[in-house]
Amino acid sequence: MKNLIAVVLTTLVSLAAHAEGVGLPLEDAEVDITDLESLKRGARYYMDYCAGCHSVKHMRYSRMSVDLKLPEEQLRSESLMPPGSKFQDSLEGSMNGEDSKNWLSVDPPDLSLVARARGEDWLFSYLKGFYVDPASPTGSNNAVLKNVGMPNVLWQLQGIQKAVFKQIPGEGEALDQLLIEHRGTMSEDQFDAAVTDLVTFLAYVAEPARFDRIRYGKFVMLGLLALTFVLYRLKAEYWKKSDTANGDLG
Repeated sequence: MKNLIAVVLTTLVSLAAHAEGVGLPLEDAEVDITDLESLKRGARYYMDYCAGCHSVKHMRYSRMSVDLKLPEEQLRSESLMPPGSKFQDSLEGSMNGEDSKNWLSVDPPDLSLVARARGEDWLFSYLKGFYVDPASPTGSNNAVLKNVGMPNVLWQLQGIQKAVFKQIPGEGEALDQLLIEHRGTMSEDQFDAAVTDLVTFLAYVAEPARFDRIRYGKFVMLGLLALTFVLYRLKAEYWKKSDTANGDLG
């Protein structure tokens, strides 16, 4: 019940925050949480670019190991588990509360339910939507969440974007588009793929049971089809004997 209330409240907050955005439409995330390779790459991006500040308290390394088919030894050897972490630990952020308040004036939110609360398209567009803003304390703003407090942690991959604004009569200035001013280490397609992987991982940790439902759903459907066939044959045989008995009585 507490989780349900948290999701509802977070969703309402996200809708209010979206209303404060600067006008660009959301992009399609094209997430597929059954793609194990995408999930593994997304886990890597999360550890490299998100885990320094954010936690995913509802996910344990042991569960991730089973679902993503990553043995504990591989998690440790590939630095998907921080040194000193236990296999049954949750995915905790590296930054402590005191440092986050000193540097960011707020504790970075836990990301366990962000994909469910915000939506995958919102999250995909948000991660792609940072642009240079000298007036911001972090030096950047966001096309989806205006006056965001989070710095652009993916700028080295994406590059530096600038915002192009237009004047709308009666409404004032509005964001028209984002343009790459300085390219990063990835092309646009490569960066889209990387963000898709990261969002895929966050969608998985937001609802691991969904991963199981999709993975086993096809077997359930095949079982139901087989059962339907058996019941149909049973019905046909039953009515065949019934018709035969009625004929004998006639």
